[in-house]
Amino acid sequence: MNEIRPSSLPQNREVSQVSGRRKTRKKIFLQKKKRKADLEAEFREKFSENRMYYEKLADKYHVFRSLTAFLLAIWMVCGAVFAYSMILNDGFRYVHKVLKINPANLDARYHTISYAAGNGASFAFYKDDLAVIGEGKLAVYDLSGDLRFHAQAKHSSKAFAVSDKYLALYSPGEKGFSLYNSFSCVYEHSFPGAIRTAAVSDSGKFAVCFKENEKNTIEVYHKNFKKAFSLSLPAENIIYSLALSPNGDKLAVTTISMKGGIYGSEFTVYDVSSKKMIVKEKADGKKPIAASFFDNGRIFFAAEGILFFYQANGKNAETVTLPSSSYAVFRDGNEISLLCDSSHVYGYSSKGALLTDFPVKERIFDVKVRDGRYYILSDRTVEVYEKDGVRIKTCEIRSGAKDFFVLDDRSLLICYISETKRILP
Repeated sequence: MNEIRPSSLPQNREVSQVSGRRKTRKKIFLQKKKRKADLEAEFREKFSENRMYYEKLADKYHVFRSLTAFLLAIWMVCGAVFAYSMILNDGFRYVHKVLKINPANLDARYHTISYAAGNGASFAFYKDDLAVIGEGKLAVYDLSGDLRFHAQAKHSSKAFAVSDKYLALYSPGEKGFSLYNSFSCVYEHSFPGAIRTAAVSDSGKFAVCFKENEKNTIEVYHKNFKKAFSLSLPAENIIYSLALSPNGDKLAVTTISMKGGIYGSEFTVYDVSSKKMIVKEKADGKKPIAASFFDNGRIFFAAEGILFFYQANGKNAETVTLPSSSYAVFRDGNEISLLCDSSHVYGYSSKGALLTDFPVKERIFDVKVRDGRYYILSDRTVEVYEKDGVRIKTCEIRSGAKDFFVLDDRSLLICYISETKRILP
């Protein structure tokens, strides 16, 4: 029988305690390890989700970037094709013109402009180029002498109306009408009656007067060629002239009639949008001479021996009586010049203020006003006057001038029947 020794009990108890502590530490270690593993697994799971999210976001970004680059490339190609087509088109000729001709090098670049327009030719400055109109043909020349544009209208156009941006061709007594912008025909129409006159504005609105069913009909059209305004007048009220304000919102109509052998003039201005009459003026016993809008929107009406000036809203600003009733009127910007008895010049501002008054020795054919100077065309000379009536220059020209223009450098472009001549006063 084995005997248990008292001395061995404490030793066994000590070993048991040590073993328990080891198990506890091991358990704690395993728990920490497991917790760490769980945390790592959780982190990996979340990281995987975030990674997938950002990868998907990156994929969308790459797709968007590629699509944007593709669309940009298409836009650049289309832009290049459009620009190339515009460069080939006469409508984009201004880049070439600015590079080729400007007031600084006009002396070196100008060449004589030659054309075959005939005695019935008319001239106009259209977009800083010379337009020659006659017998249904329109030709536009650069000041270097190059033909920039030419067209043959479907009708025998003999008259024109021009603004800074648009040019209309028509022939009084015929039905055909053509409208040009940037040297392309943007509208062509045959009206139901014979056209008497027409007008165009810088905004693209245009007005045409034609005779239909024994009445004079006036129609105003928007830039998109939709009718904006229509007016019918009795046949005895003959339309003398039409004018549109620069923005096309007002229409001025001058008529002439005869009763008992006496002439009568009537001048009316309409608001195109509201169709309301804002001006009505009568000049009994007087023939109409001219009516137009100044660049600032003010209005004037000239009849024999009398001038009427109006504000842009139609209110009368000034009425001027002239000593002579035989004259012609020329407008330039916000000024007008008048020829009385073919040898006296008057100048007025848009408000009706007298700017100049001086006689001229030669018989006057035409007057141009530029930078405060008056250029007087006679048969063999062009004389230059200051506003105070002092003559500062006389330029000899050959006889037969059809028209003339003052260029940006103050040189003169004289238009003859078949060519131009440039002179420096």
